[in-house]
Amino acid sequence: MQVNVAFRHMDPSPAVQAYASRKLEHVVNKYVAGMDIDSKVVFSTERFLHVANFTLNINGLTAKSTEKSEDMYSSIDIALDKLERQLRRFKSRIRSHRPDERRRAFTMQVLAAPDGEATDEVVAEPAPEPEVEEPKVPTRTLSTLKTEQYTAPFLAPDEAILQLELRGSEFFVFTNRETENINIVYRRDDGNFGLIEAEPAHH
Repeated sequence: MQVNVAFRHMDPSPAVQAYASRKLEHVVNKYVAGMDIDSKVVFSTERFLHVANFTLNINGLTAKSTEKSEDMYSSIDIALDKLERQLRRFKSRIRSHRPDERRRAFTMQVLAAPDGEATDEVVAEPAPEPEVEEPKVPTRTLSTLKTEQYTAPFLAPDEAILQLELRGSEFFVFTNRETENINIVYRRDDGNFGLIEAEPAHH
């Protein structure tokens, strides 16, 4: 398995890269050995915190785990423990998944940080008209709206829930394989999942 590693806002560390790669390969070989896997690891810092971000693309599914702590090695350990629990819980469904190579493009408005990087927060409603009056004290921490292009894979609703679980997300946008419409699965407060048909079915 090829492990692609990137360092952001910090100096590269061969020791950190080797440690993370070795532990990641151990987790992968334990649960999904022999499968076609692309992996990406991003190390970064946020103020005084060290962030370890792991992304695995396995058999048409994506598993993600991100953790932060005051020590990069601790962040790696915690993130990989979480990733291992995901793979152990869903390994049979990952192996039996039949990926659909079709993708459908769509656009969303997201909140962008001051440096221009998009956040994960989606704005469902159009942005309100800006106030005419300028704020008296400008701040660089305010986020702005940004239009991003995404793709929605073709999945059945239960597969979309699996993808949501593997990503550790609150919601997941997909193309319903049966209706070919854009749908959203999301976590409910009661612990169950909800389904929104974002694009009405054609009659």
